[in-house]
Formats: sequence, C-alpha cells, structure tokens
Amino acid sequence: MAHLTPKEILGRAKEFSRTADLAVKNNDFNASAICSYAALFWAARAALAYEGLDRPTWKHSELRSKFTEELIKNRSR
Repeated sequence: MAHLTPKEILGRAKEFSRTADLAVKNNDFNASAICSYAALFWAARAALAYEGLDRPTWKHSELRSKFTEELIKNRSR
C-alpha cells in the first residue's frame, strides 16, 4: 500500500462513516457495523499519523494498543 498522508487516512475514515450511515438508511445493520468499525480503525490511524506515528500497515491489536498508549495514557499525565 502506498504511503498515505494523515489527511488521506482521515478521508478513508470519513468514507467508511458515510457508507455506514447509508447502510443504516437501507436497514443493512450488519454492513453498517462493519463500516463503523472500519471508520473507527481509520480514524485512530489518522490520529496517530497526525502525531507522526504511522506505518504502512497495522494489526488491529497493535493499533489499539498504540492509540491507548500514545493518545490516552500519555495525554492524561
């Protein structure tokens, strides 16, 4: 995958969020749940990228841990 800027990563989050909304309007709740999860994944990735902490690929567990460590725990100190 090509390197994405933080703005491009956030754009993907917004795209998945819009798709989740459309799925709800069509009573497709399973698709909405999947797209909502993807939107949150990409939004977390964007937040880390804005802090200079991005890489080409993330495992979901690694992203969750890094987000918690860098953007929640370190911010509350």
